Amino acid sequence: MDYKKIALMMSTLDSSASISIYKGISETAYELGYMTCACLITPSKEISNSFYEREYHMFDVIAYDEYDAFIVAFDTINSPVIRERLSTFIQNTNKPVVAIDCDVEGAFRVNTRNYRAQHEIVEHLIQVHHCKKINYVSGPSENGEAVSRRRAYADVMQQYGLYEENRIYEGSFYVEDGKRALQYFDSDPVACEYEAIVCANDMGALSVYEELMKRGKRIPEDVIVTGFDDIEASILFSPALTTFSKNGRLVGETAVRMLHDYWGGKEVLQCITIDGEVSFRESCGCRMNPQQYVHRYNAQLSFFSEKELITMAAKACIQSCIAADSFAAYTTAICDFISMVKPEEFFFGIYENFMEDFHIRNGLIYQTSLHENEGKVIVPVAYCEGQFEDIIFRDRERRLGIDHAGRHFDQYLCSPIHFRETDFGFIAFSGSPFPLMGHIYWEWRQGISNALSSLRDRLKLNDLYMRDSLTGLYNRFGLQHYWEILSKESQTYGYPLLFMFVDVDGLKKINDQYGHEAGDYTIVAIAQALDALHGRDIIAARYGGDEFIVLAMNMRQKEGALLQERFEKLLDSKNKESDMEFSVSASIGFFVKQPGDKMSFEDCIGRADKEMYCNKKRRYQS
Repeated sequence: MDYKKIALMMSTLDSSASISIYKGISETAYELGYMTCACLITPSKEISNSFYEREYHMFDVIAYDEYDAFIVAFDTINSPVIRERLSTFIQNTNKPVVAIDCDVEGAFRVNTRNYRAQHEIVEHLIQVHHCKKINYVSGPSENGEAVSRRRAYADVMQQYGLYEENRIYEGSFYVEDGKRALQYFDSDPVACEYEAIVCANDMGALSVYEELMKRGKRIPEDVIVTGFDDIEASILFSPALTTFSKNGRLVGETAVRMLHDYWGGKEVLQCITIDGEVSFRESCGCRMNPQQYVHRYNAQLSFFSEKELITMAAKACIQSCIAADSFAAYTTAICDFISMVKPEEFFFGIYENFMEDFHIRNGLIYQTSLHENEGKVIVPVAYCEGQFEDIIFRDRERRLGIDHAGRHFDQYLCSPIHFRETDFGFIAFSGSPFPLMGHIYWEWRQGISNALSSLRDRLKLNDLYMRDSLTGLYNRFGLQHYWEILSKESQTYGYPLLFMFVDVDGLKKINDQYGHEAGDYTIVAIAQALDALHGRDIIAARYGGDEFIVLAMNMRQKEGALLQERFEKLLDSKNKESDMEFSVSASIGFFVKQPGDKMSFEDCIGRADKEMYCNKKRRYQS
């Protein structure tokens, strides 16, 4: 199916403003039959730089070359390195680009009236509430919207002869702004006296609320506070926050429809500006109308009931992941939570190089474009339209978010799964509000990431008890462990299970004639050839001194013969490369256990051993 795919170069959807823009994009794209994909990373800046670098690694997973258009909101991306990299890509592409509230050369633009709205709020405080000492909490200087809002504040204050540079605190657009801004104002002899604090966003305003109330200040009687963006919490609390709504849904919808018109051959304006609306509420001393009070009441009911339910389920999921003693138990906890959240689609991807660490043998294979190299992702959990996909023993290669099952309306939000500097993989949601639920989502995602790292450490420790120290293959404990797993899967999915018994030829003679070092070399050579056979459904183990066992799922006599042939060729290659005075060889026998057979582990090994002995006897007789 030929349909259009739109990459959203935006992230940190941490406010109602940015979330509403995303909803406008995704809902309009769904309506028009376009697919979208965006990265979603933690918005907190109170984290180490190395952690943040791994967060932004998510942008390297998306195969941007395979998308047909781009919607860019660089002000939501806090990493200068990623912004620069994406900007370079955008400047060199010949595909259509729509930029939201930022300047990108050659791109269509959708702008909101940041300047005019901030100008209106500050002027309202001066004219209606007769404020003169007005402090300002700005956003970061590298953010275009923050710069526009700050300029509006400065222009109004200068117009009325009230401007004082010391009254401006440059913040970060995050919750830590409130405490730090008030500490900054307290330290200045001019800024320490204020009648109002105007904030460039609502998160900063609400954190100013909290700090002022800790000091016993009343809003608006003692201090007026205003925000910007009209996030969900701005009307949930009393006094309700005076703020500006940029009509984000319309912004997002407009961006997609510009692309739609472009593809349809219609004339598209180079720049469209969207009007928003200032809501003067209780925090500046204005009375709300009855409809606003009803809106607050309904919002409170919806917000707290839904959030509480999801929060409890998310915490339970994290605890189950922490307690998991295997990757299967870990993914079961994830599946239980996803069954409750019920997205349209959900994928949990682990980078292929971690398969051994987590003992992962099964899962869909996805091809991804990783930064500076091509890589594959194993997807052990895939949820689609109300059910988990049967991923055992399926070996399909698919591109992340591209042409999945021939569908054309997927809207993906992808987040990394990592612990500190270690990238384990990623999760991708489609058709779910959960990733947009702020701190609940971030705490859940970080909780399952930390639990995955802890599980890896414990499995590595357990591996020490299941590995043979000389060869690195599994020992008897490891073999028994995987027999139990494979035996259950054999019964569940109706696949046969092959037992191959490998016995080293003439090990005693080699030890006697060439020494025990040569004997160890022989054992290791056999082990290396067996290890080279290793796949997602093949387990090799050292069963005894000179005996090895291979378990292979979904193999019959014919496949067993081919497996033996591969092993013998690998061993032959090692002999040719070796400078030893002798050749390494082994006798082999195998037995295929059918799914319905009730044979024990020891019985199956005994049958394979008997076949090996018969083959060895025939070889020496011939």
